[in-house]
Amino acid sequence: MKIALLARNPHLYSHRRICEAARERGHEIEIINTLRVSINITSQRPALYYRKRRLEDFNAVIPRIGASVTFYGLAVLRQFEVMGVYPLNESVAIGRSRDKLRCLQLLARRGIGLPVTAFTHDPRQAEDIIDLVGGAPVVIKLLEGTQGIGVVLGETVKSAKSVIEAEQRLVRRLVKRYESAVAARKDGASIAGELGAKALLIRSIGTDHDRLPHTGLVRYAADAPKIPAAALSNRDADLRFTHPRGAVRHANADVHSRPLARIAVAKRS
Repeated sequence: MKIALLARNPHLYSHRRICEAARERGHEIEIINTLRVSINITSQRPALYYRKRRLEDFNAVIPRIGASVTFYGLAVLRQFEVMGVYPLNESVAIGRSRDKLRCLQLLARRGIGLPVTAFTHDPRQAEDIIDLVGGAPVVIKLLEGTQGIGVVLGETVKSAKSVIEAEQRLVRRLVKRYESAVAARKDGASIAGELGAKALLIRSIGTDHDRLPHTGLVRYAADAPKIPAAALSNRDADLRFTHPRGAVRHANADVHSRPLARIAVAKRS
């Protein structure tokens, strides 16, 4: 069987193990960088191209699509499906899993136990939805939020209402601001390493009340140097303006990264 593995980093342990397991069983498997695939949408002759080579004769595709490339990754996967290639996970299923509200609705329909959850578009209904979940304290979460962004605890009805009304007004600006910074945070280390840098230190997108330096989300290109990368808080980054532009700054950092605990959407007891 000829298998395509849609993945951006061929060196990840999980990707290497999938390839090893496939080859041990006599299958041919190729890792294909999702973002390097071009889609040719033509009636009766759908096609995919990878680095100018047409992708043909695949029997199955294993999608390993990161959240940051969901839109294009699903487009590539759908094209494989149109071409008759069997997907390990269908594009519709992955799309549903990335839609938090849709997931909750599907799980609720099947009777799966869930935190009591309410959703509204109108901030004037803040008190109503707080009542729907049983009153304060409540956890308020942006539907578009990722990496813990936009998760706030409302201890009282008044504070919860204020947070909901503020987030409804600011959600578009805040989400756009975060998304525009993702590329620098995610790919900055690889780009800087290719230019000869030994490390990368950038400004965090977080608010200025948290002065903890951190690693955040960093992904390395397969062929790029793995240089250290970290982010400073806004307040600490602003200190650079006290020096003349072009002056040399020195920074010492001992960087250790670890995954943070998951945050659930729940009615707090």
